[in-house]
Amino acid sequence: MAKLYKTPGVYIEEIPKFPPSIAPVETAIPAFIGYTETATDKVADDLLFKPTRITSLLDYETLFGFPQQERAITVTIQSTIDAAGNLIDLKSVANLEEADRSKHIMYYALQLYFANGGGPCYIVAVDKYKSLGQDLVQSELEDGLKTLEKVDEPTLLVFPEAQMLNANDFGALQDAALKQCEKLQDRFVIMDVHGDTESLANPKADLAQAIENFRNINIGIGTDHLKYGAAYAPNLETILDFAVDESVTDVLRSIDGGAAQSIGMLDTLKAADSAVYERAKTAIRDYPCKMPPSGAIAGIYAAVDS
Repeated sequence: MAKLYKTPGVYIEEIPKFPPSIAPVETAIPAFIGYTETATDKVADDLLFKPTRITSLLDYETLFGFPQQERAITVTIQSTIDAAGNLIDLKSVANLEEADRSKHIMYYALQLYFANGGGPCYIVAVDKYKSLGQDLVQSELEDGLKTLEKVDEPTLLVFPEAQMLNANDFGALQDAALKQCEKLQDRFVIMDVHGDTESLANPKADLAQAIENFRNINIGIGTDHLKYGAAYAPNLETILDFAVDESVTDVLRSIDGGAAQSIGMLDTLKAADSAVYERAKTAIRDYPCKMPPSGAIAGIYAAVDS
């Protein structure tokens, strides 16, 4: 329809050649749901089940604390001595059985997230750390998921510790997340593969069998709402440093392949023999911290979005 002018004369009309500018906004904002050391802002535990936006690992540490300290790492210092009594080889080897490891890996997942380009994200703390060896509770994690229904900004759902659940609980949790995505249609689930009887924590795991187990309907993922999620494997051997309780971290010594004998706990060696202490600490730092990939993947999503 032609424009009508109210007075006679000459008019210049500018026709814009470019579309209206669009303000850039972040669309890859993950929400990490799991267990934390603390969940305190102003009063104790006031952040439990409260989706909280953070922008850095420092923010996380201030509000949610640090990793649970491992209590089952051992370090063996292996010495080889020649016939003349001279030391010809010295190695330090750390070990942590997967079954004895803490199930609480949220902190490490956040390290992977920020190291791989992650930016603003949400933390939903469902409880403080349970005792080492105690099972995680699927219903607590699902309750954390429910708190996000009324929060608009998160677009990615991540459960770093879900792989620590049994297969049925894992499936039920991820199925609930997919259903929320289908309901709201503004978010997506980043899943780690749960291999059921084929644990991906085992570096020798049969990956093809683990994925087949994951796809099995008995785990619970099924075939519904799958366009709202993606699963990633295998687990990663990272260079992250384990947090350890030095008062119960035993240091052993073995000479020429003989039986290893304890020479003391790490904290006592710090004062008694600093050289052995530093050697043991180096061995612990060199021990790979195996992690499900979801934290790193979330960081890559955010980096690509940026």
